[in-house]
Amino acid sequence: MLKIISDEQLQPYRKSDVDCLHSRLQAFIRQQHATWPALATAHRQLNKTMRRILHLPDSDIELQYNPGRTRSTTAKVSADDVAERPCFLCPANLYPEQFALPLSPNWLILNNPFPIFNDHLVISSSSHTDQLLAPALPAMIKLVADLEGSFSAFYNGARCGASAPDHLHFQACPAGMLPLERQLQPFLGKPEHEHTTWNFHTLDNRGIGLCRSASAEKLLEYLQTMYAHLNRSAKPDQEAELNLLIFGHPGNLAAACLPRRTHRPACFFASGDDRCVISPGAVDVAGLAILPRQQDFDRMTNNKMLSIYREVCLPADVMTGGEVVS
Repeated sequence: MLKIISDEQLQPYRKSDVDCLHSRLQAFIRQQHATWPALATAHRQLNKTMRRILHLPDSDIELQYNPGRTRSTTAKVSADDVAERPCFLCPANLYPEQFALPLSPNWLILNNPFPIFNDHLVISSSSHTDQLLAPALPAMIKLVADLEGSFSAFYNGARCGASAPDHLHFQACPAGMLPLERQLQPFLGKPEHEHTTWNFHTLDNRGIGLCRSASAEKLLEYLQTMYAHLNRSAKPDQEAELNLLIFGHPGNLAAACLPRRTHRPACFFASGDDRCVISPGAVDVAGLAILPRQQDFDRMTNNKMLSIYREVCLPADVMTGGEVVS
């Protein structure tokens, strides 16, 4: 049964009389922390995670040792495995204490029970439908715009980071938590006429396509064009493998597209000392590498991280084409 949070449940946790999505969301997060003990515990554990920085040639990468992400990192995502388990994003299978805050009639905001960040959100389709970017794009842009840039949205394709590849969803985190977003902030400060629709970079073996617009409608149009371009090389009945980050604020919205070669690197499947449990999704390729085992956290090096990025990401030139670059 779908449990929508009521105004009466939110009221004790409101700190503002202004009725806007941001105010309701903050009250919703506080309510869930107060009434869902496992979520509160997960966030207390998150604040104890170990972190360190790798200084790669083009950027700094943050490592996070987070054993609470073991279940997500090692999730079995083959079609057979997914078919055998209940969908944990379907309303009937949510945790008993888990409620939803509507973003729209078709989208529900949930607190992520296995957080990477404080206030880590999952925005899930209200119906069980395939993980595809096209129907998620308008909702991602709407979330960032309606929250006035206080949160950034990110998408994991069904074969590049989504632990629920059978249920349409994206995620969100407080703005500025992803290293790549911080690195790209200067781009937002440039007058719009000083750049083309798309700018392309390859940073530390990660191809990145970056676009920006003052208009949510234009940003959606740019992303739909890029999506169609990348899908030309996808397998029949599948979308191109990619991760997407949307950030900024109303009047200055941006998106970073990172096309993918594969989901997991060879070291994920290795044994013994050669094994490294890392399953890169949007967060990892955006510069925050999640490692649920301390030995992998301790042993990660610049060269190893560069090798993983080279293995799972594609260069920027796969995004260039006559109809993409203006």
